[in-house]
Amino acid sequence: GNFKPAEAVDAAQQVSQMLNFQPLPAQSHVPSRMVNIEPGHYIYRHMGEDPDMLNNAVVAKFYCGMVTNPKDRTTMALLVQIAKDQFFDQLRTKEQLGYNVGASTNSFSSGKLTLDMRVQGESNPTYLLQRIDSFIHGFRQTLVEFDTVKFDALVESIVGKANEQLTSVDAEANRMWTPIDKGTYNFARLADEVDSLQKVRLDDVLDMWDRYINPETAVAYTRVDSQLWASKASYPSATDMTAWPESILALAGCLE
Repeated sequence: GNFKPAEAVDAAQQVSQMLNFQPLPAQSHVPSRMVNIEPGHYIYRHMGEDPDMLNNAVVAKFYCGMVTNPKDRTTMALLVQIAKDQFFDQLRTKEQLGYNVGASTNSFSSGKLTLDMRVQGESNPTYLLQRIDSFIHGFRQTLVEFDTVKFDALVESIVGKANEQLTSVDAEANRMWTPIDKGTYNFARLADEVDSLQKVRLDDVLDMWDRYINPETAVAYTRVDSQLWASKASYPSATDMTAWPESILALAGCLE
């Protein structure tokens, strides 16, 4: 923190000269790639390779809006803030389904925003996804009944945090690097989001839920479920998967 700008630049140049590195050729760069997934519900299953692994894991990924749209980004941020604590409380604290339980948002450069719900634990992955589905089914009513005063306070809290003065060079560097890493190169993104946050209403959050996440109302419902089965789990055969409904598959291993 005591470096002058010229001294910081000089230090960086000295490190560069000592390492004597060269930039990678353009053909060696691995580009970020996003698959354009058509609306639908997709399931990917994979058997874990560690023979001693006991934990299963699932991620339910819902595609919601565009990362280039400030309103979509801020509405999603508010939705996650409301959902994540209740998701953790229900599936982790009350149902004890695993130690790694959470809801978060993810984004792809110039692409889609996603809401990700994850659970890691010893329960059958099919059962874990059923519990996520149960949470989704009941959460709409939570949004309908959510207190508007509490919502306004949540918005003010996020805006206040966004407007906080940076306290370190590291924090400033991270803020500048994020749009480069994400490939958006929008260095005014924070200001755009603060402006958008102040315009978002609770009805906008409910509308996003119904348009993208609620399977009963989403016209272009797009969801990808990833299941990682522990090597010691009772992994259902291809015949079982076609012969039995998920409610039966969810019992695999529970009655042994």
